[in-house]
Order: sequence, then structure tokens, then C-alpha cells
Amino acid sequence: MQATLLSLQPPEPRQRRLLFIGDSITAGYGVLCNDSAGPFSPETDSAFHAYAAVAARALEADAHVIAYSGKGGASLLACMMLRR
Repeated sequence: MQATLLSLQPPEPRQRRLLFIGDSITAGYGVLCNDSAGPFSPETDSAFHAYAAVAARALEADAHVIAYSGKGGASLLACMMLRR
């Protein structure tokens, strides 16, 4: 059996470019989970299905995402709820 090597060229850049900076929500943490109570795992993460990528596709734009899971909105929200 002989393998065939294909050379793929990158797609042409789009005219619109969007930059998203965020936390785990931006990264798509748990976006594929059917239950808001979890369990969250790598299998339920998807940057492709996160709002940044969805918005970029809708606007026919290239998405550039800088996101850090584990340091952000969920931690901040929990802290705010404890203060009430």
C-alpha cells in the first residue's frame, strides 16, 4: 500500500477579522454538555461551537480567540454569589 501525500494550502483570509478575549465560555468549556450541572470534560468542550466561532461564521469573518479556562467568569460569579 502506498500513501499519498497531499499539500493543503491555507484558506484565503477573510476581509473581516474578529478578536475574542475571554474565559472558559469563550473557549467553549462545556458547550456540548446537555445538562448545566455537568459533568464537564474535554469531551464536552468545543471552540467550534462556542459563541466566538459561531459569531465569526455568521459574519463571514476569521475568528482569533484568546481564552483561558479556569480563571474567569465562573470563579467570579461564584465569588459574587457567596457575598450576597
